[in-house]
Amino acid sequence: MTSPAARTALDIADWRRRVFALYEAVRDADDPEDAHELWRIERDALFRSSRPRKRRSSP
Repeated sequence: MTSPAARTALDIADWRRRVFALYEAVRDADDPEDAHELWRIERDALFRSSRPRKRRSSP
């Protein structure tokens, strides 16, 4: 079983990998309009798939 801290670290690593892959795909696109559409669709998917994180309260 994976600890919550390890799960969070894996989630963050996966998020970063997906974001880097998105930036690479956008840079490699030939058409700026297609690149923007790809960026928008994938960015929205990333936000939909991410789990909300609890924020620490201020002291």
